[in-house]
Amino acid sequence: MSKGNGRMRVLEIVAPGGGQEGVAGEVWPGAEVVGWAVDESLSEAGGRAPYDAVLASHVLQLVEGAKVVEAVRCWVGWLREGGELHLVAPDLAWACEQIAKQHEADRFTLGVIYGQGERVHRSGFTVGLLRSVLAAAGLKAKMARLGPYRMVGTDGAGVEHEVIARQVYVVGVKTTTTDREMNDRKDEEDGDA
Repeated sequence: MSKGNGRMRVLEIVAPGGGQEGVAGEVWPGAEVVGWAVDESLSEAGGRAPYDAVLASHVLQLVEGAKVVEAVRCWVGWLREGGELHLVAPDLAWACEQIAKQHEADRFTLGVIYGQGERVHRSGFTVGLLRSVLAAAGLKAKMARLGPYRMVGTDGAGVEHEVIARQVYVVGVKTTTTDREMNDRKDEEDGDA
């Protein structure tokens, strides 16, 4: 699956100031995990490519909406053929459901939409939106699902609260050149019909 010593090579993209880092070691025990913060030079991580997997957990929503596909295409460029891109983001649909149920937004729901502190959300995602990002970046969708994640914070009185929010998790595969050529031919044939 990987080069050299046979260990899987994983790039874990983390947000400036941390937050969700350390997840890759749990997902792929024994893998060689390289951490890269999105505020570092792109050449820093790309220079150590190719990777078997790239994980961006709770990072993509920090990227400006118009630049999301560009960022994902960059990350795809660091994958080996057949490598997987794993994207995890807060579920915007969950936040909308909470507002509809409560007829107002609590600080946790607003955190899913807008971010917290210096981690300002510049885009938001649902399963459908993340699947379309994978497709626009040239990846074949392997998996898409919703799952829980824990948010902890304090209210104005300093009392700690915990909320179980929902996140979107998608996996895309970098197809081989032959796969892409076959898909291009199929698209051309479909266009002739």
